[in-house]
Amino acid sequence: MTSKSITLSITEDKFDIMANRMIEQSKKREIKTGKGKKVGLSMARQMLSQSMFDRSYESLKPLFKEQPKKTNEIKSVYILCYGSDAVLAIDGEFNSCLAPGTDSQISFKTLESMAESASRSKDESFERSQIITLPVVLGDEWEYEDIILLAGYMGVFLNEPSIFELVSDCEAKLSIDNEVVSFNMPIDWMDVFENNAIAMDYSTEIEEHLANLGEIVIWDTFIGNDIENTYFTFGDLANAEYNEFDGSWMIHVNETTLLLRTI
Repeated sequence: MTSKSITLSITEDKFDIMANRMIEQSKKREIKTGKGKKVGLSMARQMLSQSMFDRSYESLKPLFKEQPKKTNEIKSVYILCYGSDAVLAIDGEFNSCLAPGTDSQISFKTLESMAESASRSKDESFERSQIITLPVVLGDEWEYEDIILLAGYMGVFLNEPSIFELVSDCEAKLSIDNEVVSFNMPIDWMDVFENNAIAMDYSTEIEEHLANLGEIVIWDTFIGNDIENTYFTFGDLANAEYNEFDGSWMIHVNETTLLLRTI
């Protein structure tokens, strides 16, 4: 007997819409898990998968109908500001830099002109939003490639704006799992983050260093009517997944997935 591949008639984002409706109903009826916690997205997915298909969400996920791809509107050219220096990155690769204090030093205006020229060659425009300020957390001995890796870790080349820009925007109204977020991440989060990173061991390889940075808490807030803070680390936000179809973010915290949206 030959096995036949199965594809569900719904897409993953539509399934998540149903899961979020289940979350809303559980809150209205004050339904909680066996441990007394509110039903989150991860739990709702499992409950929906079992009730509809009698199987786990993990086994169901590969079977969703493929979603039509949207045109990638992410820019190819960025200027990454790091302390007194800045890097021109094209397609996520190092291209040029300010190199202050060296014979190769150029002005920021020159670097910006290079960015505009590179953008035109790709039939793109270069805008102020493509000038990104990064936290200075790489220690005293860093290479320009490390700045590229830091930006990549933060998702700069994947999403515009990045989740860091979104949650630190004081005018943005946010919700997590359909509950209003009380406090956005402070505008000066980088200053606090840099101070907390001073005591770190900078002798490790860059990949390990980024992982260590990922353990530092950079945002604590209240969600809905919760009386306890919810904490997010640098790594929680860096590893968040963006859903381009509805503009939401999935943040994975302590084996739980939280759904971040703008209201």
